[in-house]
Amino acid sequence: MEQAEKLKTISSGIDVTGEVQCDSLDVDGNIDLDGGKITFDSGGNVLKWADNVAAYFGTGNDLRIYHDGSNSVIQDAGTGQLQILTNQFRLNNAANNENLIACDQDGNVQIYNDGALKFATTSTGIDVTG
Repeated sequence: MEQAEKLKTISSGIDVTGEVQCDSLDVDGNIDLDGGKITFDSGGNVLKWADNVAAYFGTGNDLRIYHDGSNSVIQDAGTGQLQILTNQFRLNNAANNENLIACDQDGNVQIYNDGALKFATTSTGIDVTG
């Protein structure tokens, strides 16, 4: 039977060839998965995903979140609805200094153009500016 090296020490720690099975894993530092496609930066406390690497949720991968290099995508391919549950909802520009849409529970819905309110629902109907 041919022997194959499975564990060896290296200058930065250990190198394991094959699968590692353990009952628990405690990592005190950074994590690098698959050559940096997914990393955890313990200093910034941030889980980072490279372009075109998606986070899938659900048994059938029904919900996917990823960046394709040009666009950020939230894709719902499930049979139900994509729901955002909140009492107040704000959709702002990327700099977070301009409203696009604002919605409040038991209140109004507001739609903005270039930061200026243009359309709002009220208890008696709608208000349109412009």
